[in-house]
Amino acid sequence: MGLVRSSQRELYAVLIILVTLIGATAWSLGYIYGLSSRPEEVPPVSTFTYLVFKEGSVTYAKNGLTGRIVFIGTNTSQVISSALNALPSTGGNLFIKNVGVPYILPSDIAISDKSYVTIESDGAEISGGRFKVMGTKWSLNKFITLRGLNFTGAGGGIGIENTYDAKVEDCHFVKNNVGLEIRNTREWSEFLMVSRCQFDDCGIGIAFRTPIVPGTDSYANSELFHLGFNIGRGQRGILMESGANVAESTWMDLRFWFHGNLSTGIEMAGNFTRCRIVRPTFESFVKSPSQVYAMYISTSTWIAVPALDEPSFLGEFNSRLHNPYHQYIGAVGQTIKMTDVSVSIGLNGDYGQEEAFSGLPVFFVNPRIKVVIGGTLGTDEIVSLKAEFFYLDGFTPVLEKTYNFTGSQWFTDDDYFSLSAVSNALLAMRFYAKTNKGFTSATLAVSFYANGV
Repeated sequence: MGLVRSSQRELYAVLIILVTLIGATAWSLGYIYGLSSRPEEVPPVSTFTYLVFKEGSVTYAKNGLTGRIVFIGTNTSQVISSALNALPSTGGNLFIKNVGVPYILPSDIAISDKSYVTIESDGAEISGGRFKVMGTKWSLNKFITLRGLNFTGAGGGIGIENTYDAKVEDCHFVKNNVGLEIRNTREWSEFLMVSRCQFDDCGIGIAFRTPIVPGTDSYANSELFHLGFNIGRGQRGILMESGANVAESTWMDLRFWFHGNLSTGIEMAGNFTRCRIVRPTFESFVKSPSQVYAMYISTSTWIAVPALDEPSFLGEFNSRLHNPYHQYIGAVGQTIKMTDVSVSIGLNGDYGQEEAFSGLPVFFVNPRIKVVIGGTLGTDEIVSLKAEFFYLDGFTPVLEKTYNFTGSQWFTDDDYFSLSAVSNALLAMRFYAKTNKGFTSATLAVSFYANGV
């Protein structure tokens, strides 16, 4: 019996040692491969390619398929960048978990030459740096979505360059120098969609920047929808810089709240070719305002200004539309008026450079045109004007008129009849001038008004 009990004790001791060794090995493997008992690291498998979370000062990126932590570190920018760079060529989803404390980015995070990538969160705060969607060409950088992120601090926000069909949804921008910045440095950035976002106390909420060569001017088909802007002293909601063009875009249901002087809702120095701004609301809480403008056309260079549809203005402004250079802004049923536009006079019977009235955001009908011949005409000098009308259906009639006197003259009903078409949707007008002399002291200017439709 003693021998039996001794053998049993030895067997129990061996079993205890084996269980201890197996447990230690399992714990070690779980630590190495990210399968320890912490809730953030345990399957079930996620629908996201990578899940990013943090504990204390350490940021983790877990593979959503295997449940393993694959990137870990105190530099949050490096951890997130590593996860993005590890996405397959077919794209993927990266989810940043809201853990109640901000993710501090020591440097910007580049999303470069990626397609079909979604970066999503349940409201995680991102501070210190930006997400920069940067393509070497648009065809390599497309269908990028950023959703549900909360960008705080001066250096925070999103940058987009040379990207096709980027989407920014349900994001919050707070106290950024520039919340969302779009810039072309190589090709173009078209079909941008920004929806259901809030911009609070940002120096500039959204900026469409002057392109950098070889980048083009095109930010075409940019859709802005259901956005809010809280604008403080010296701040701007949306800035369109010179050389930028948001052609064929629609901006809808934007609301701007003004809380300080020297502030602007929408500043326009670039082109809005055939662009519409629908149902914007501008609400000022500034008492005795100084330089508070709902909209401001800040360039003397002629630009295509957007058609404005059903705007609402609440509170006190210095100007609803500050238009010191008398640019045209269209609206349904509004009169279009441009005055004293100089037309270059070519010499020796050759027409000079064209002057075009085009790119207006609406069709227009019933134009009335006045021609002013100024300066001095030489002996037997004749100045000629050629007018070309461009209609929606492709019809392009031409009218030529001659002048041997100085003064003003309106186009006649016969002139308009010769320029009329079955379609009355007039897209553009072009004017050319010439003289029969090799030198001229004459000038020619054209003014017109019409009704927008």
